[in-house]
Amino acid sequence: MLQKIILTTLLFTSFLGLSQTATLYSGNFETPFTDWSILGSESPNKWVNSDCAGNGPSFSGTNALYVSDLTAGSGCTSSYSYQNSPSGILYTLAYTSVDASCASNLTISYDYKSGGIAGEDYTELIYSTDGGTIWTPIGAELSINSTWSAVNLVTLPAVLNNSSFLIGFRYTYNDVNINSLPTAIDNVVISGTDIQKPIMTCPVEYNQPVDATCTAIADYYGKSLLELSDNCTDSINIIVNQNIPFGTIIPVTPGGNVNIILTAIDESGNPESCSFTLNIIDDTDPQITTCPGDTNIYADNSCNSALGDYTSLAVGIDNCSVSLLYTQTPPADSVISGHGTITPIIITATDDFGNSAQCSFNATLVDTLLPTITCPSDTTV
Repeated sequence: MLQKIILTTLLFTSFLGLSQTATLYSGNFETPFTDWSILGSESPNKWVNSDCAGNGPSFSGTNALYVSDLTAGSGCTSSYSYQNSPSGILYTLAYTSVDASCASNLTISYDYKSGGIAGEDYTELIYSTDGGTIWTPIGAELSINSTWSAVNLVTLPAVLNNSSFLIGFRYTYNDVNINSLPTAIDNVVISGTDIQKPIMTCPVEYNQPVDATCTAIADYYGKSLLELSDNCTDSINIIVNQNIPFGTIIPVTPGGNVNIILTAIDESGNPESCSFTLNIIDDTDPQITTCPGDTNIYADNSCNSALGDYTSLAVGIDNCSVSLLYTQTPPADSVISGHGTITPIIITATDDFGNSAQCSFNATLVDTLLPTITCPSDTTV
């Protein structure tokens, strides 16, 4: 269920007054709309999703689910009218599936209008718990009502709590009389009570580097650090609050830490929290702005020379450290031998937190001493 988390940075203070009602299903039959199925007789009448019955009052739109004899409507698509059964009693049934495995105290609200004849041409709200083999009515048949009316919060049977089931409307009609118009349904909403908190896991700790100005800025910590799921709400719809808002300065310098508290709130208002230690670190390397240039060193009488200490010639800057530690390799006083020998020298600048940068130059041993010669003494031949 883990998906992209909706993360806000509001300080959490209290969850009093939050609703624990979860919307398990909501359908308004506007196109495209394909999650209702039809059972029963295909003729002469059938439930259709179309535009001839108008729209229920709870939500605006143009379509509804209604019984039609499938003739062309006047100025619309499928006629909002019905015909007698050719013989005996027939029915057409429209239904959808509901996953209420996370909720109890279920209710349904919907808009409807219905003509027909009580006990002959009528509509029932029904459910099935076995995949549609057995359908059970919920209460009495819908009353005759020629104009759109809202039915609010009808309690569903307790057997449906914490389960998945099918729910729908069955229109039954016979071959005797026709009275007015058939039934139209719109804006179906099924809700339940969810009292289970989200499941969330925070890391034990997390290292956050400071920026180029040695400042720690609060990030969206739930975006990548939090494992989150819920019994009812998809993780993409879970709100996550954090105690230090995104984008604010964290008043901690490198080497310090702060406690981050994340609180997840599902669509039913159930909160859960976890926390972790945020370590503020500096992982930015210093910059060497001036490196010594190539240099010559001069051989002594043994054609050797010792390297000097060149660290004072290097200049560097850092985001956090005022001063840097400079070292060189090979170190000062290392002996170099042989005219023309080129020795690479590496200067390393290290800040207070162990971050380092390097530059290099060459030291060339040069022999500038004139040779000496010992001449023979005068001699007589």
